[in-house]
Amino acid sequence: MQEPARFSPQFPLYSPPSGAPGQRPSAGLTRRSALRLFLAGAGWLMADVACGGSRPTEPDGGAFPVRAGIYQRTLPPRNLRYTLAIPNSFKSDQAASLILALHFGGQVTPFYGGLFLDGLVGPGLQELEAIMVAPDASAGTWSSPESEANVLDLLSAIQSNYKIDPRRTLITGYSMGGAGTWYLAARNQKRFTAALPMAARPPADAVNVAWEIPIYAIHSRQDEVVPFGPTETAVNQIKARGASVEFVAVEGITHFETVRFTGPLRAAVPWVQKVWK
Repeated sequence: MQEPARFSPQFPLYSPPSGAPGQRPSAGLTRRSALRLFLAGAGWLMADVACGGSRPTEPDGGAFPVRAGIYQRTLPPRNLRYTLAIPNSFKSDQAASLILALHFGGQVTPFYGGLFLDGLVGPGLQELEAIMVAPDASAGTWSSPESEANVLDLLSAIQSNYKIDPRRTLITGYSMGGAGTWYLAARNQKRFTAALPMAARPPADAVNVAWEIPIYAIHSRQDEVVPFGPTETAVNQIKARGASVEFVAVEGITHFETVRFTGPLRAAVPWVQKVWK
């Protein structure tokens, strides 16, 4: 039986390669200390992840725990690693919302998805009081048949072991995870009721998809890795074909300043709540 994970924001979130464009000087703060200050100011530590500050400290729950907390788990038979967050409001006899969070690129160390929950999705979407699950990409990308099969297996396992409201299931991701959000949402529209890609351009064939689920896309005009213009053009083409798309442009945030998307993500909560009604 595994203990709940004991995360704290101790390392930089989605650091660019050395000398990458758009990397800003720290002005006296290391990226690590700046992140810790940011998260502390936001009232967010992974130990408190959208769970009202409650976290179990003893072994609990086996593979699918029901007590509020953050857990590291693996899903057989392929041993897919994922981080699971159970909100303080969770009751096993009541239908819960579900958020699938797809992490950004980088070296996928064990339970890498937990960093994404820690730094962005948790503080941004905690008001939704949803179960959050963040798998580790097993194939170096989310936009592949192997990753798709793994994610769908994980979704099925979560939905089989928790009472999930099928009307309240969101997929979200940033950068590589945002591209994966476009890819997986387009191919599995019956599995989600909303999609929220960030810092990611839709794939070329997304314009030909008969979109049934609403989309809320967030992108910075200063994104130096995934340029704003082509993303805006692609989203507008999808919208012109009748899809329900909200496209939110943010200012002054470069691609690797991931935690600064917390505010724009939090601003998406009323949209998600409206979609989920």
